[in-house]
Amino acid sequence: MMRKYIMAFLCFWLLISGVIALEPSEAGACSCAEPPPIAEDVERKTAVFTGTVLEIELPRQGLVRSTADSVQVLFEVDAAWKGVDATQVVVHTARSSDSCGYEGFETGRSYLVFAYGAPEKLETGLCERTSPLGSAEADTVIAQLGEAHMPVNKVDLTTGASGQDMSAGATGQDMTSGETRSFGFRFSAIIAVSVLSLIVVALFAWRSTSRRS
Repeated sequence: MMRKYIMAFLCFWLLISGVIALEPSEAGACSCAEPPPIAEDVERKTAVFTGTVLEIELPRQGLVRSTADSVQVLFEVDAAWKGVDATQVVVHTARSSDSCGYEGFETGRSYLVFAYGAPEKLETGLCERTSPLGSAEADTVIAQLGEAHMPVNKVDLTTGASGQDMSAGATGQDMTSGETRSFGFRFSAIIAVSVLSLIVVALFAWRSTSRRS
């Protein structure tokens, strides 16, 4: 009888551990609606500007991470059409395109940025008209934006952490697959299930021994 209990719980443990370890990653593919006309889009946005990326600050790694974790991008503003008067500004985006984040930012490269959200926390993403300067998309949009103004409020938001970029190879982070739970979290769950299973087996063994005595 005791062997049956042990075998049953070993099978249970293997099943649960396999489910936790091999559970498919949660993926939330980003779906973008057709953008409105440029004039209307500018009206909806909090800020529209061109600027060069000075620094990229990636989210801190922990036991749990999400494709929606915020990446902070510091820009040196070259020209603005709306919402930006300072020479430097920080824009946030999701870590992965799975959560509609814009993964194309690179330090030293210039971009046209369409940002939404509160003025103190500007955000952009894959579904905005944000694009590298010199691209056909950016050139087409800028041609319709009209005259820009130069930022007059000089600020310095640099931290000396420049030189990073958002590519997986440069940061050591896996920015694909839509994973929302790290390996460490899954490993901890397997350990917890194992301990629980051993406790249950021990209780059944104790009860079986008590009945016999």
